[in-house]
Amino acid sequence: MKFILEVMKIKSLIFLLSFFYYHFSYAQNRYEEDRVVLDHDTMFLKKDMHKISGTVYNKHGDIGNFYQGLREGLHKEWFRNGNIKDEITYKNGMKNGEFRYWDDKGQLLKEGHYLNDSLDGFIKEWYHNGNIKLEVHYKNGKMHGLRTEWYKSGHKWSEQQMENGYVISGRHFYNDGTEITHGNFLKH
Repeated sequence: MKFILEVMKIKSLIFLLSFFYYHFSYAQNRYEEDRVVLDHDTMFLKKDMHKISGTVYNKHGDIGNFYQGLREGLHKEWFRNGNIKDEITYKNGMKNGEFRYWDDKGQLLKEGHYLNDSLDGFIKEWYHNGNIKLEVHYKNGKMHGLRTEWYKSGHKWSEQQMENGYVISGRHFYNDGTEITHGNFLKH
């Protein structure tokens, strides 16, 4: 019995050492943005075109991590003025998780969630003036549930019930809040 416990300890130790070696060696590879090239969603080192594993960075900060050329974790882009442009979370090269997009003045324009490269969950958009523009639910990359839009002034423009990307029912409003139209639609 002692022998089996010793073997299990050794196997566990080997596993932990290989795990830490992989993660620390992966995390220590850093590449300047001008030394790499992105081709068909895969990042390569320019000098020999091998897929990189490590962190790509530029003068604004870390762009993101790559594993065997594919995006992994939080990735960022910036405008020339240094303001953040977007933050998107990746897993195995696909958009998976939270995302945010801003304009060049720092105003948040859109936020939501991706699941396997498709929009999924609650998505919000804003006008450049900061007023809400759109709130909608997505399921499997298609609008599903309540979709609400507003005028740039902040008044509600429409409410629509969506199902698998199609409008099922809806209402539209004038800028003063008076209802223009309402109705139900045939399912496809």
